[in-house]
Amino acid sequence: MARVKQNFWQILSLILIELAILLLYIFVMDKGIVPYKYDSFSTIALELFCLFVFIAINRFVFKQPIFHSTKNLYRNLLLLLPAYLYLLYGVFSVFENYVLPSNLIIYFLTAITTAISEEYLFRGLILARLLSTSKTTIFPLIVTSLLFGTMHLIHLFDQSFFTTLNQVIQVSFVGFTLGTLYLVTHSIYFPIVLHATLDLVPFILIDTSGGSSDSWMSTFVYSLIYLLIGLAYYLIYRIDRGVKKI
Repeated sequence: MARVKQNFWQILSLILIELAILLLYIFVMDKGIVPYKYDSFSTIALELFCLFVFIAINRFVFKQPIFHSTKNLYRNLLLLLPAYLYLLYGVFSVFENYVLPSNLIIYFLTAITTAISEEYLFRGLILARLLSTSKTTIFPLIVTSLLFGTMHLIHLFDQSFFTTLNQVIQVSFVGFTLGTLYLVTHSIYFPIVLHATLDLVPFILIDTSGGSSDSWMSTFVYSLIYLLIGLAYYLIYRIDRGVKKI
């Protein structure tokens, strides 16, 4: 019980630190305290700063081991098939619209820094810490996924409630998929690749086609897809390890 309470306060502190950094960032940008506007460059800087903060916290305080297994490399690369297909979809949109994204390198850097920072926090620290004390695997997955989704409520400062709510719902299911991929590969690298792909392709689509869908139907469809992929990863995880607990 003491370990569970300790984990609770540690995880809460991580979330509050992340939230404080984001709110400070929004305040600084909104008030024009620094001569930068909200753009990809400032997002990259923010994500790198968050990553540095959480690596330092883990190094000196939590000392939480991060999964870095290289076993079953080729099988795990095959598990990234949804990422390959989604990236291919983005490439096809470029050819279909005959428009090369104007800031492709910046999009890539934004996607990869965001993926590394958020995966280190949510899967590497929070999910791994919950798994270390939980008697089940599904409970930590659900909690981490919901935390990952609700953290995106921060976007209420720069977009509509409807758009933000759609994003929170979809991102929660994405979090479940990333969490199960983390479990089955026992590595943080593969969730980073999938996460970066899921961020990069929308950048490409918005740049080449000029918009994205925020309808409830698209949210339902994408959430269902992420849920099915996540369940497939989870099934493979249980088969691999003969896990009896849910």
